Amino acid sequence: MELTNIVESNENVKKIYFLCDDGAEVESCLLFLEKHGTVICISSQVGCTQKCKFCAAGLTKFVRNLTALEVQKQVELIIEKFPERFIDGFEITYMGSGEPFNNGETLKQTIEYFFFHYNNLNKINISTLLPRLEEDYYRELKKYKEKLHLQFSLHFCTDDKRHQYFDFNLPSISDSLKYLDILSDQLNDKYTINYVLFDQINDSSEDAIRLANWVNGREAYVKISEMSPISKSKLKKSEKLEEFIHVLQELHVQYECFKSLGKDVNAGCGQFYNESLI
Repeated sequence: MELTNIVESNENVKKIYFLCDDGAEVESCLLFLEKHGTVICISSQVGCTQKCKFCAAGLTKFVRNLTALEVQKQVELIIEKFPERFIDGFEITYMGSGEPFNNGETLKQTIEYFFFHYNNLNKINISTLLPRLEEDYYRELKKYKEKLHLQFSLHFCTDDKRHQYFDFNLPSISDSLKYLDILSDQLNDKYTINYVLFDQINDSSEDAIRLANWVNGREAYVKISEMSPISKSKLKKSEKLEEFIHVLQELHVQYECFKSLGKDVNAGCGQFYNESLI
């Protein structure tokens, strides 16, 4: 694998392009978040199997899983290119192209590699639609207690609507949260429930109430985000962010608002894609 191109946004986000030995292309990004410091956002697949209708990678065809070496190389080559960004601690996030748990063996191997190879790695974040795992997998992840953080892509508060905009083979919301409750307890870490607002689809007061019902009473909090522009998606950014948040506040939901950076160079959340796969 080789690093082939770097595009920098006006928000100091670098979108980084890689070419695999077989000609497959993948993307990562390097950014700085006030709360987390330096973060590398990496891909785990070429294309994606999940076909989310608000994600650029989901609108492409799935080609293959990345190997452990290809996932590791994304981080290694970025650190080699920008060593000054890694003098202090940093985080790695599996939130580029692909569902990490659909490439589960590579995920386990690379998590272990990163934690034992980089002494200043603070945390690994995994963004997933599929938290339903075998018990043996849970036990292997438990060794990274307090260093591994899960982010669950909920976005819609009923199973019917999730199936409409995601994949029909997803586990139910109830089952997903049950597994996350178990795993987060083992990791001794609150998990994040990601919720992107879409115009007139999941942004009503009723949706906020449903979200509160799912979250309250759990060791979890909500990350509210605005949709990143996706040229091939029919979904639109919601204009009801403040009203939605007001309902969450009234219902005492723990939440944070997240601003996705790098949208001007298609490096924002949901904007990773390979044009050749469209």
